[in-house]
This record gives sequence, C-alpha cells and structure tokens, in this order.
Amino acid sequence: MDSTGWIASGDCDTVYALGRTQEAATFGERAIPAGVFLARFGDDRALEWVRSFPVAPGVFGVASRGSKGVVIAGQISDPIDFGNGPRTARGGFADSFLATYSGSGGLMAVSQFGLGDGSNWIDGLATNDDGNILFTIRGSGTVDVGSGPTKLFSKLVQFDPEDRFRWMVDIPNSQTNIAIGADGSAVVVGSRGVMIPGTGNAGTETFVQSHDASGALRWNKTFLGPRASGVAIQTNGDVIVVGANVPDGQVANFGCGALSRDAATFVVAFAVDGDCRWMRSLSGTMGAARVATDNAGGLIVGGETFPGPVDLTSGTTLGGGSFYLERLDLAGDIVWARTLGAPGLGLSMALSRESLWLGGSFTAPLDLGTGEMTPQGPSDGILIKLVP
Repeated sequence: MDSTGWIASGDCDTVYALGRTQEAATFGERAIPAGVFLARFGDDRALEWVRSFPVAPGVFGVASRGSKGVVIAGQISDPIDFGNGPRTARGGFADSFLATYSGSGGLMAVSQFGLGDGSNWIDGLATNDDGNILFTIRGSGTVDVGSGPTKLFSKLVQFDPEDRFRWMVDIPNSQTNIAIGADGSAVVVGSRGVMIPGTGNAGTETFVQSHDASGALRWNKTFLGPRASGVAIQTNGDVIVVGANVPDGQVANFGCGALSRDAATFVVAFAVDGDCRWMRSLSGTMGAARVATDNAGGLIVGGETFPGPVDLTSGTTLGGGSFYLERLDLAGDIVWARTLGAPGLGLSMALSRESLWLGGSFTAPLDLGTGEMTPQGPSDGILIKLVP
C-alpha cells in the first residue's frame, strides 16, 4: 500500500480509509489490485470490508454519513465500475462524481454531473451526522447537480440526506477547504494571489466565506498575508481556520491581534457573526496544518514540523518529531500536545468522540510506541488510532 490519503470517522468508532496503491496490496487476507481502494476498519483495527477500483478514478475526498454510510468524490475519465456496471465520462471529457456506500460496503447511489461539453471535478467534500453532503465542483462546460443545466466555473453545493439538491452558490476559483455544521451551515476558505495595494507587489490573500443552512451568505472576510489549509465548525458554531503564515511584507490581522512574523502556523476562531474570537500561532512547524472536530466540542490541530522543538506559544514546547498534534478547548487553550513519528511521515486526520484517527504514508522506519515498523517499498500506508 502506498498511501492512505483520506480518512473519515464512521459510526461505532469505525474509520473509513481511502487511498491508492501502485502495486497489488493485501488487507488482512484480502488481496486487491493496484489502483484506488476504500476500506472500513473496526475500533479493534480489524478490516470489515474493502472495495477496490483497478481503473483508478481521481479521488479527492471521503466523508462519513453516519448511519447512512460513506461517500467518496472526485473525477472519472476512463470506464470504471463503482458497483452497478461500468461508467464513462460523458462526451470524452473528465466527469465529476459522488458515490455513496452503506456501512457494510454496498453501493447505495452514484451520480455524475457533467453534461459532456467540458471537464469537471469535485475537489472538496464534507458531511454532517444527518447525512447532508457539501462539496465544491469546478471545471468547464455544463453540469447538472439537480437544479438544471448550469455553466460551471467554481460552485459550492449542498445535498440533503436523501441526495437531493438543496442549494448552490458561486465561490472563488482557487484551491479551497470546506466544512459543514450540524445545522447545515457551511464555510469555505481558500487562498489566492493578489496585488498588494499601494506596492505593486504580488502577495497572498486568504478568504473565509460563511453561509447559513439555506445557502444565504452570512459574511465574507479577506486577509492579506496568510494561506489557509483547513477549516472546521465547532459545536458552538465557531469557524476554525488553520494555515500557514506567508508574510509577503504584510502582517496579518484577523481582528483579534496581529499574527507574528515568526509564526509558521496560525489557528483562528471566528464567531457565528464573523467576529474574531481568538487566535493562536505556532513556530517550528511547516505551516501545512490540518484541523478536525467532533460533536462534543473537541478540536485537534496537527501538521508537519521542522527538525527541532515546536513552540506552541503558550508555555508548551515539544521535542522534535515529524508530526505535531494539539487538542484545544473552545477558548483555544491547550488541553494536551505531543509530537510523533520520524521524517517522512505525512498524515490526514479524523476525529470521533471516542478516538483520533490518523492516516497517511511513511517512508522511513517508524516507532509509535508499539515497535518499529519499516515501509515495504518507497512508501507505505499507515492507519493510527489515538485516544483524543
């Protein structure tokens, strides 16, 4: 296995893992061919089921739908069978898709949205416990997501738990991250290149766009300097944005203090009305932060580190490692923090009330406290469960 690229926590403290292999791989006693895989593991690490897609689609996300199972999203070009017969992209172009599987691995629904006059893809995916789906769809040509043919550029779309179209809005055409709240509210964050006013110099701008459950815009904010890499919505409605400090000659200010030029990573909380509630910064990190929340108010921030100590700027300094983790409360205070791994460990995160799941790949011998593991090739997939 080369990489477990995306993970999502399921019901009953299970986890879904979506990844890709360059060669045939083995899950327990189940051998699968090279390509993309979707697997579900129980809380005891036991494999419950795995599906493989030898003709690999471009997969860009996986999200749990609670008792309704799991959904994956991305793009197809070559013929592929999701479980109900081969599908091809319409008109010879690449086509966006959503595929939902039950908790036992059976195909429940699959949808394609392109109408054959351009290439399109889904590169952002989020769900809530009710089974609502939020996704970003981009590209060219015409798509129909349930509201009739629409010329595509960059859209944020929400479906209800029965996979019916709910609403769609325009969003900036840049790499984004999205989150959906328990009430169906949505937020999209991203970064784009801009010209810095009064200087003639190129810079970076982060945008945060919040919508209520009907899709109506609540607020939209932009900040010169930082680059967003993740977003989540807390149980109290706070929007949590994480990312890297890219000064570009600017000192970012989110509304509750300026971001230090020495900070590599930032974590900022915005209230439901868009006001900045709190901000924290970290040094010694590489700035590619991830964020995960659970339905009990838990918040985990993590990412890669540079060699040497990690300063969490609150009296907590961690020893060197390749990946840092910290749990924060609703006020942004640290509950605990740690590093783990060795160089070459890259991880994604999913948080349930019971467990923190980490999935990714590693390229060098690794000991997480249970004995040394060695990759079986240039890289190997890994799945880690921690008590949050």
